[in-house]
Amino acid sequence: MYHRRVKGRVMDYKQRILSDNVNIQSSFEHIVIYYILSGEVRVSKNHTAKIFQSNEFFLVKPFSPPIIINNDGEILELTINKRSFNRFSLLNSNQTYTKELDLDDIEMAIKHEITSIIHSKNDTTRFHSDLHMIRLINYIHLGGYNNNYSNVTNPLIINVLNYINENYKSPLTVSKIAEHFYVNTSYLSRLFSETLNIPLLKYIRKIKMYNVASDIITLGLDQDIWKTYGFKSYESYLKNFKKTFDMTPSEFLKDHLSNNIRK
Repeated sequence: MYHRRVKGRVMDYKQRILSDNVNIQSSFEHIVIYYILSGEVRVSKNHTAKIFQSNEFFLVKPFSPPIIINNDGEILELTINKRSFNRFSLLNSNQTYTKELDLDDIEMAIKHEITSIIHSKNDTTRFHSDLHMIRLINYIHLGGYNNNYSNVTNPLIINVLNYINENYKSPLTVSKIAEHFYVNTSYLSRLFSETLNIPLLKYIRKIKMYNVASDIITLGLDQDIWKTYGFKSYESYLKNFKKTFDMTPSEFLKDHLSNNIRK
């Protein structure tokens, strides 16, 4: 068993090998990737179970329900801080990785990057390991594996998600969305949280800030962007941005520009 943590300005993740049964309690701070190295793994979630074999993987996303893993082999656990995941999936997905790849190609690429991370664990400079981690993040983003609502079937929640994705620049609130769909505010909040394991208000903020960051990258500036996203003040915009990315918009843009220069 080995355990390794990498934390700094660029990346924040850790990896370890699991050989016992574990009970996973999800948090808002991390995205965790499990790759089956050997044996068979039974994953129990929401009163259902799924079997994974060697060379298969699955993700545990923020706000996921508790997961019980019954393991008779070895599993690689890669825990990525959500801020690192968000930053690199936004900065590189439209630059380096073609969207013409099909899901089979993406799945193969994900497995390749995971095994490359394992093989580079003794890299003292951490350069190669970080490079493979960044590629892994982007393939996960590209394949939609981090999509929190890929398995949602409730028609109301699907409509709410689509409505948010189409109107994220508006000053959305839970009550306004409930009014739009002619449902009770408390009912919508409870149903959304139970379905996606994330409060509706936090989801609105998440989608809004991801798109803000994307615009900053595309435009190459962050001046007055907050005015087009329905924020009441710059202070409110700045607070929400820092809460999502752990840095100011200008620092975010500076990081992006410096990364492009190094490529």
